[in-house]
Amino acid sequence: MTQTAIVALLSLAVALTVPNRFFRFWTMGIGIGFGLTLIELAASVLGWLQPLKALFLAGILAASWAFLTAGFLLQEKAPPRALAGALGVLAVLQVLLLFVVNPSFGILVLPAILLLSASLLCLGGSFWWTGATRRQPGQFWVAVPLTAHGLWVLTFPLIVPSSHSWLGYFVIGGLQSLNGIGMLVYVLRSNLNEQRRLAMQLQQQNLRLAELDRLKSSFVSVVSHELRTPLSAIKGYAEFLEDGLGGELSSAQREFLSEIQAGSARLERLVDDLLDFARLESGSLQLTCAEDDLTRTVQSVVNALRPQAIAKSITLSTHFPPEPTWLSYDGLRIEQVLINLLGNALKFTPDGGEVSVTVTPAPDQVRLEVRDTGIGVDAEKLPRLFEQFFQVDPSSTRQSGGVGLGLSIVKALVEAHGGRIGAESEPGVGSRFWVTLPREEGLRAAASAPMPNVRR
Repeated sequence: MTQTAIVALLSLAVALTVPNRFFRFWTMGIGIGFGLTLIELAASVLGWLQPLKALFLAGILAASWAFLTAGFLLQEKAPPRALAGALGVLAVLQVLLLFVVNPSFGILVLPAILLLSASLLCLGGSFWWTGATRRQPGQFWVAVPLTAHGLWVLTFPLIVPSSHSWLGYFVIGGLQSLNGIGMLVYVLRSNLNEQRRLAMQLQQQNLRLAELDRLKSSFVSVVSHELRTPLSAIKGYAEFLEDGLGGELSSAQREFLSEIQAGSARLERLVDDLLDFARLESGSLQLTCAEDDLTRTVQSVVNALRPQAIAKSITLSTHFPPEPTWLSYDGLRIEQVLINLLGNALKFTPDGGEVSVTVTPAPDQVRLEVRDTGIGVDAEKLPRLFEQFFQVDPSSTRQSGGVGLGLSIVKALVEAHGGRIGAESEPGVGSRFWVTLPREEGLRAAASAPMPNVRR
């Protein structure tokens, strides 16, 4: 009985943690078997009273149903509907034998014992079948004790009423222990195999995603390069027309030409963003750093974008230190950062607003700020500003020809210099974007741990 209890408790512990319907029915059968052992113990003291006989027979029928269901589930089949009908007929037969015929104990339990034997043999046969069809030899170690258990149960009506009942309990206990241990090993091994299968499937999916990501980057790079040739032709012929090489232009033609040039400029910025994105993804983007005055670089970008501010009556101001701000950086890439930040500020600031650019040097870094009185950004969208392809307002961005790559590229370029970037914003009030770039000490520290997608 102790062996049966241990097996039942171990089975229950695993059944609560392993999502396997088969094992749950097996655990149910083992638990009912433990209850049958308790009934037999009570009968050895009180004798086989009618209530004990009824409970014993009901327990055998319930355990048989659980083992038969487990056998079908092991083969991934639903139990046939006729099974419930057969169990019902047998239950009626047992009731008639118990309360009407009232034969000897051996004759009384014979139908139920035959059913229990058949259920254990069915479960053992299912393990034989799965072991042979799925080429899992380890399942035979479960099939053997189950088959032996099913055959030994047939001796129950002969041994239990005799003086040799101890032999029956001893053998049954040993077989139950073998069954329980083998079943626990089987379920845990099956769960481990399932985890391995899922891990392998996940690894294959990750490899597939990595390949798709590589193909995406390659596609973007190829398409961007292919767009440059017709774009250069469009810009070149537009300049020829502007210079009058094709004849004098009317005012309407010049208006059309300005639209062509503006559209080609937007397309050029888009192609540049796509190329930078492809370089960042492939790790081929390189920085060429040199000692330079940051305020001079900022002033040149401000001068280049001032016509945009004038066109919208925006007050564009600068706040620079009186002395040059020397540090080592890639001039072209920092210009790209400034053009993006200042261009966004001018783009999203309404007519008559204000935009300011501030450079603040410190002993270990230089801080650059771009402030505006524009439309601002909602608080829930602010953390996603630097994500690839994220657009705060797709409609306004679409009008200006962006795809949501600018700020993600800016962030990568700033971090490649060993710096940091951030933003603060309030809808209807404005935004403030800040960039910090390290001096020589910080730059050397950044160079010792370069960005994974940017080469120096």
